[in-house]
Amino acid sequence: MTVTLLHYYAADLPEGAQAAIAGDWRDELAPYPAWALKAAFAWWISVDNKHRRKRPIPGDIAERVRVEMAEILASEIKLRSFKGTQRSNDRPAPEPEAERKKPSKLGTKNILEQAGYRVDENGQIISA
Repeated sequence: MTVTLLHYYAADLPEGAQAAIAGDWRDELAPYPAWALKAAFAWWISVDNKHRRKRPIPGDIAERVRVEMAEILASEIKLRSFKGTQRSNDRPAPEPEAERKKPSKLGTKNILEQAGYRVDENGQIISA
């Protein structure tokens, strides 16, 4: 940050004012990772920024940091939206094979009959 701001003229300020300004920068930019801050400052002084001739304020850099982090922020939002939801087809996940219970002969017979099959008392299909 200090290198970026050296590109702009600054009048001599009392030490207390400089400390207050530094505090504003710290408070605004503290939540962001260093790589995103570095990218935002590099962009600010680049030809891609039409406002590069103006000295930035903390909010200018924070705004650009959000652009630099857009993919990450979008991914976080997407992950939060999936938290606590079912699979995409809204059916619960199947039970693991070891925990799945085998249906009884009567249960099997009922299932086959509901599907349109005739079943004898031993569970053998007689006809469809």
